[in-house]
Amino acid sequence: MARASKPLILAIASQDSASFFRDRSLGSDSPISGIDCLAHFVDALSHIHDLSNLKKQEMHDQSFGSDGTKQIFQVVPSRYHEEDCCINVAVDCFHQHQAAALCQSTNNCVSMDMTNDIVWLTIALASITVVITKAKRKTAKLDPKCIRMPPPAVKGLSIIRILHTLLTKGLQQMIHDQYKKLGSVFTVRFFRMKATFLIGPEVSAHFYQGTDYEISNGVGLEFTVPMLGKEVGYGVDSATRNEQFRVFYDVLKPSKLRSHYGSILQEVEVSWEKMLDEFFTLFQELTDKFFPDVPTPATRRRDIARAKLSEMLTEIVRSRKEYSHVENDVLQNFIDFKYSDGRSTTESEVIGLMITLILAGKHTSTITSIWTGAHLLASARILKSVLVEQKILISKYGDHLDYNAFLEMDTLHNCIKETLRIHPPVAIFRRKVHKNFIVQTKDGIEYEIHSGHTLVSPVIFNNNLPHIYKDPDVYDPDRFGPGREEDRVGGKFAYTSFSGGRHACKGESFAYLQIKVIWSYLLRNFELKLNLLFLILIGPS
Repeated sequence: MARASKPLILAIASQDSASFFRDRSLGSDSPISGIDCLAHFVDALSHIHDLSNLKKQEMHDQSFGSDGTKQIFQVVPSRYHEEDCCINVAVDCFHQHQAAALCQSTNNCVSMDMTNDIVWLTIALASITVVITKAKRKTAKLDPKCIRMPPPAVKGLSIIRILHTLLTKGLQQMIHDQYKKLGSVFTVRFFRMKATFLIGPEVSAHFYQGTDYEISNGVGLEFTVPMLGKEVGYGVDSATRNEQFRVFYDVLKPSKLRSHYGSILQEVEVSWEKMLDEFFTLFQELTDKFFPDVPTPATRRRDIARAKLSEMLTEIVRSRKEYSHVENDVLQNFIDFKYSDGRSTTESEVIGLMITLILAGKHTSTITSIWTGAHLLASARILKSVLVEQKILISKYGDHLDYNAFLEMDTLHNCIKETLRIHPPVAIFRRKVHKNFIVQTKDGIEYEIHSGHTLVSPVIFNNNLPHIYKDPDVYDPDRFGPGREEDRVGGKFAYTSFSGGRHACKGESFAYLQIKVIWSYLLRNFELKLNLLFLILIGPS
């Protein structure tokens, strides 16, 4: 027996004697292999110098024979479903004549307190005893699919800290802190809500490519129904909505942009007419609402604006039908569209589709146009390169640039793209998980994300990852130019300002053309100077 000052290793093994003598299994499943396991375990522990720090090791639920011995020595997290099962191997250090509680259960686990009266018996039976405690939550059974661990979670009092960071330092800093602490996949739990953040292109594939059956917008966009109408978007079933998206894709695809170019240029060059002024004033009333379902003066103004917009567009639609007037424009495409069953669009659907399309591009294009100009005027070097490009194109195409000229504005295109990287119109995208799936980090760690979680792809953070974008805080359009192309090098979902995969924005090409037309016209016809306020906001380039 060692001196009193030397610690003893003590643990517990649970197996009834009847099972021990009845079980005639061979090999690693046999009872005798358990004794072999204990011997190996004792030998391994004898080489650990600081036993006082050895508290608890969690393992998979599997046969605990000589093969199981190997699992004990691996310091890896157990991959069990956190609410259904737990397999504990408890190890602690005890001084002679001092036995303390070895394993205290939580979540309905079995609790066992060791006392001095049984220490001598336990040591006599085996130099070390191993205890395997299987716990079940009430009548829940072990889920055989619980083979991967869930993402690390922020919960409890930690929520208060991240809320404080969010309110005082902003969304990007809050995400940055948790990303550095927990990695590229983590869950924030707030009451019954579970929001799982996906940081970086390596873990974003399913978010952007998953089907609606697996992952969808859920009910997050139903607030748009009072604005768009019950006949379109999230006021109809998913099958009808998908068909309506098909017509959006058709009218906005690159091959159709040539026909839109003329009207965009005309809108930029001429003054707004009274009807157009009223139209966009009504749109402002339609969209400036924080609580769309609460009966307030603002929502009443929204409903009035929606009704007036509907009247204006209905008059145009009926006029075209009455006089068989056909235009080569988006509205005509909506009027002529037919569903897969042969049904034509109704007047209400045409109006809803038109409002949807304008709403989708109004704020996004406005914000991006303003920030693009601010960054251009804040950097003499970048502005000069854009102006040089304009002069080259004028010498090639003349003063009246056509559609092909805008396709060659690569420098201006990259400036717009860089603006969208730093100032994405939508800071985060979210989806609802309907079917469990596995996500693997770039370090090879796999997590299982369960149905019911809300997935968050923070575009404003993902577009600024330093391992993808060099000096991400610097406005540098050249990062997208030949020889660098940082977004392509970073992976398929390294740049998601227009979303991606199945959910990619169908108006991306149209948006680039629209903003190019605006800034090409302004730069060729006006001398512009940046307001000091914008210079303060964007900082040095």
